[in-house]
Amino acid sequence: MDTKQILDTIIGVLKEKKATDIVAIPVAEKTTLADYFVMASATTVTHLRSLEDDITSKLKEDFDLFPLGVEGREAGRWILIDYAAIVVHLMHKTEREYYALDKFWQGKESEIISPDDPVLLEQQTEREWG
Repeated sequence: MDTKQILDTIIGVLKEKKATDIVAIPVAEKTTLADYFVMASATTVTHLRSLEDDITSKLKEDFDLFPLGVEGREAGRWILIDYAAIVVHLMHKTEREYYALDKFWQGKESEIISPDDPVLLEQQTEREWG
């Protein structure tokens, strides 16, 4: 399994399901927890849970991949999905602004990868058109 393919799939699901402020931050140089942190915002608890369901279903279907853990589903304000190399943070907009994890993990040597990044768009196009 290619981490980049999984990352692209997660970002694709988030875009399709109308998550906002989607970013993927490379963190491998800073921590052994993961290679990437993906962060996205939702406006409601229902939207957050739906995003989690859609991501876990898509990765199971496409890669036979199950999360190591899912935290925060009951509270529904911040859901964390752990796929080892990729950790997904789904947050209500209020919590996203308050905790500002993007700023914490972004540093001089690592750039945030936007879902509109030309490299990701090119890879998505290659997958779609073969």
